[in-house]
Amino acid sequence: KQAALAAGVSPPAPGAGPAVFQPAPARPPLYWRLWLRRRWLAAALLAVLAAVKLLLPGPLIIHFLDVGQGDGIVIETPSHHFWLVDGGSTTVSGLGEYRLAPFLKTRGASVIDFAVVSHPDRDHISGLTELLTMWPPKYLILSPAAAAADSGQALVALAADKGVKVLYMRQGEQMRDGQVVISCLGPDEGADLWDVNQASLVLEVAYKDFSLLLPGDIDSRVEAALAAQWRSVSLLKVAHHGAGGGTGADFLAAAQPLAAVISCGENNIYGHPHPDTVKRLEAAGCRIYLTPRDGAVQVITNGKGMRIRPFLT
Repeated sequence: KQAALAAGVSPPAPGAGPAVFQPAPARPPLYWRLWLRRRWLAAALLAVLAAVKLLLPGPLIIHFLDVGQGDGIVIETPSHHFWLVDGGSTTVSGLGEYRLAPFLKTRGASVIDFAVVSHPDRDHISGLTELLTMWPPKYLILSPAAAAADSGQALVALAADKGVKVLYMRQGEQMRDGQVVISCLGPDEGADLWDVNQASLVLEVAYKDFSLLLPGDIDSRVEAALAAQWRSVSLLKVAHHGAGGGTGADFLAAAQPLAAVISCGENNIYGHPHPDTVKRLEAAGCRIYLTPRDGAVQVITNGKGMRIRPFLT
């Protein structure tokens, strides 16, 4: 210390050591420093990515629900709309309250945009009738023939009471939901309108190169009458739960579906699907999905190929 004073150098403060041993002040990690400096740019990038995700069209997603002996199809369009095509069962009670509504809500549906009725038999509308009471859709869509039946009149009256707009589709008409086109192929004017099965709405759902055929409960007589309407499709919802009187060889030769979904109840009293129908589908090279065996069946398509996911296999 004396030497330092003699040399004109101030002695170190008590407890201080040489500078080389002084700890450097703590610095945040490099990525955090970059974030602090460029956080506005990062925030803008995240906002752009979120906007792109919202604006770019997503896939078309189709759910064939396991509703027992009946039909229930939920379609989510790339425009984020929800379509319910039929929703009924003769073996599952409380279908609307305990299956349809919970499923739609788990998919993020705040509203059912469109509810479509192929024909007003109980195995197609029992759950939909519940939804009209507890969670009415924006629109109810059916054919004039369906609306003329007693059960159809009751459905339309309930929709009107709940403030639901009713739309009627006829052969040759289309509805568009963004890039998704729903075309009505039948019934034609010569259909037996007193038979609600044969007067079913026959719809094609097309998205780019993908197409889904929904033939309701028609049989081979109507298939022949609508022969000019058929073209190759990606996916077939088999008519009338796989009954033996429909899905004929000529129809399959025209439609050429790559895959088919049959919705029916396990060990149902009708014997659906009929073994002959299954054989015809297999002979056509069609991959078959059964709701009693596979559970709900989900189909996802970007408009080109399709990915099919059965939930129980």
